[in-house]
Amino acid sequence: SHSADVADEEELEEEERKGLLHEDSEGFARARQVAPGQPNSMLVAGMCCGPRAPTTELTEPEEAAFAMLQRRANTTLDFECPKTKELLQSYMKGIFPEVEVEIPDRAWRRLGFQQNDPRTDFRGAGVLALECLEYFSREYQLEARRIIGEAEKGSLEYLFSATAINVTFHLICYFQLHERDTGREVAGASPLARKNLARLLSQAEDRSPFFMLFSEAMLRAHRIWTDMHAASDRVLNLLDFPKVLEELKVAVANTMDGYVRIPGDLTRLQTASTVPPSSCAVQ
Repeated sequence: SHSADVADEEELEEEERKGLLHEDSEGFARARQVAPGQPNSMLVAGMCCGPRAPTTELTEPEEAAFAMLQRRANTTLDFECPKTKELLQSYMKGIFPEVEVEIPDRAWRRLGFQQNDPRTDFRGAGVLALECLEYFSREYQLEARRIIGEAEKGSLEYLFSATAINVTFHLICYFQLHERDTGREVAGASPLARKNLARLLSQAEDRSPFFMLFSEAMLRAHRIWTDMHAASDRVLNLLDFPKVLEELKVAVANTMDGYVRIPGDLTRLQTASTVPPSSCAVQ
């Protein structure tokens, strides 16, 4: 009856108000008693201390999804493959739809590659870097055209595509996707960060969450660089750009260690702190 439904809804609302619900590793709601007046740490993003830490063990579907991404991260680009050529052209068309270009051609420098031949920049990150760039130009097209245009000339000038490949390589190292030693020391993702990404990959059943994380990272990197220019009392140059990447790495870690349950939560990277979190004191 309607009255019974209302009673059930009121009972559920009362439970939620008391903070009795939390999500376990499978994403199902279960009840847990919380002391009156105390926050449920499972529902508060970014809390590192609490009465109980969330489970970070990966489920079988999450393990499989993570392994799929890892295989892709270790796939070397085959530039003779028609699919590779198609992805490169799609990236160019997404930003400059009027441009008809071959390889090599100086037009590739407009996208922020270092040489007339873009293939020389894809070292380390391989096919995953190209897929990230193509996704960004397609799914974030307006933002991509704007920031690549700003990066192409003027005071904000930097090599966008070369930087993007570097960011992809960092994400690969951060999530420990490489099967071989990269020779680069990168603070690895926490078990919670790996769990959050694996959950999204499993839900999506493709690599789009990783591509979205990359895209949000590039938007944030561009804004950090823009803010640095605005705050500086001198003209900045590319020697100052490593600071952008250092702040971005912290913002990514703070985002992935927070509350991430759906792809939309990755947009929190735009407001994530670039200050490394302090360790919680042991009581």
